[in-house]
Amino acid sequence: MAAPSGAYENVLLAKSMTVSGNDLSASTDIHIFCKLGDAENDTVPAASGDLPIGISLGTGSDGQDINVALVGISKIRLAGTVKRGNPLKPTSGTNDGRAVKTTHIGAHGAIAMQDGASGEVIACLITQGFGT
Repeated sequence: MAAPSGAYENVLLAKSMTVSGNDLSASTDIHIFCKLGDAENDTVPAASGDLPIGISLGTGSDGQDINVALVGISKIRLAGTVKRGNPLKPTSGTNDGRAVKTTHIGAHGAIAMQDGASGEVIACLITQGFGT
């Protein structure tokens, strides 16, 4: 789905990381929460309960490099309805890495900067919260 009107990015710090094990080559794998992989510089999609380190800015297969936004405002793909200001965390299953709202203080990786629904891409502020 297209981003809601006004979705934007202002990434202040991004790092090139290597996709590890998981295939992140689908068009829907861009703008999802990522976590650290097992080896140095590896990244994989974050799931519910994981501590996200950033948001993917590209797609790639196992062994390929992608940029991961670590600080700033990024776009994030949603797996549920959110309101501007909601803390966001990763979800699991077929939607690994997509964002859903959380009600747990500190248990998040970003703050929604826009309202949005499942499948949409919105702007969010990366906060480096805690895993759930």
